[in-house]
Amino acid sequence: MRHIKIFAVIVIIVVLIVAFYYLIISSNQISEPPNFRVTIIGDKMFVRWSSNESTIGEIEINGINYTERSSHMLHKLVVPHISKGHMRILEYKGGKEFASYCVELSMIHNTSLSAGIYVGYGADTGSYRKLSTLLVNMGFDTQFLIAENFNRLYDLFKFDIIVFPGGRADHMIMGLSRQQIDTIREYVSQGGSYMGICAGAYFASNYTVWKGIKYGDNVGYVLDLYYGNAVGPIEEIGDYDTGSIYNPQYPTNITWYNGERFNVTYWGGPYFTPVDNVKVLAIYDKVHKPAAIKFSYKSGRVILFGFHPEFDTHYSEENRKMFLKALKVEIFWLAGL
Repeated sequence: MRHIKIFAVIVIIVVLIVAFYYLIISSNQISEPPNFRVTIIGDKMFVRWSSNESTIGEIEINGINYTERSSHMLHKLVVPHISKGHMRILEYKGGKEFASYCVELSMIHNTSLSAGIYVGYGADTGSYRKLSTLLVNMGFDTQFLIAENFNRLYDLFKFDIIVFPGGRADHMIMGLSRQQIDTIREYVSQGGSYMGICAGAYFASNYTVWKGIKYGDNVGYVLDLYYGNAVGPIEEIGDYDTGSIYNPQYPTNITWYNGERFNVTYWGGPYFTPVDNVKVLAIYDKVHKPAAIKFSYKSGRVILFGFHPEFDTHYSEENRKMFLKALKVEIFWLAGL
């Protein structure tokens, strides 16, 4: 008789578990939101997805909720790495549920971080190829982008970061339509991330001061992610002539915000005039001006470099190793980690 009671209790427990599982599935059908991807990093999962409208994203796992602070279209949340059960993804608009999804944790695929690198008109071949190698070594999948890739905002949401390399900022402006530039800005404002190197930094700034002449919206500098000035070239470090086919690269020293000093490549890039909401990552030792900065732009993140982090000066293997370690921390911050 006792065995029958134990068996009955077990049957009841199993039935309750099955019923509970059925209720979860029936009320939250297994489905993934658009651009859904997960990167497992240690004991954490970096979850990203996109929405058709600006909403507040929330993830619920085992009764614990992880919620974004503000509404946007590209959602990024870091949650514990759990391999069994279900992840409920919810979106709220105006305090009401806008969309919901249910993902089976055991079926999640671990994907790499993703970076889109602009290689269109104005982008330097050596710079974007080196940037691709740099990011691949940091765990990113990279894709080369041309002007047509910026036609639709939704297409950019599959990238954790977009990168504009060295080259010619004025040519980048000519290679992209006003609508495409607006799409880039909207991508960042809705939760995306932008990294600009040298020309890519000039391109992202409200104003470029080139050889003492200030350029702004009147000549197409309309991306306007950075509210300050990008000023160059820095003659104290090295000469640069836009009329010359060949311009030499110059090694120069920078001091990182934690006091570490690195030897990097300078190639006609800017220094940045300080503005609110900007953290200076590095300064040029020769002129004591900001060489790299990071900041938030609405719901997105931005890093701008006046120098070229992708090029190795071969000054010291140990120095390069230390620099790449510091750089990786900031690029992961840029991606949303």
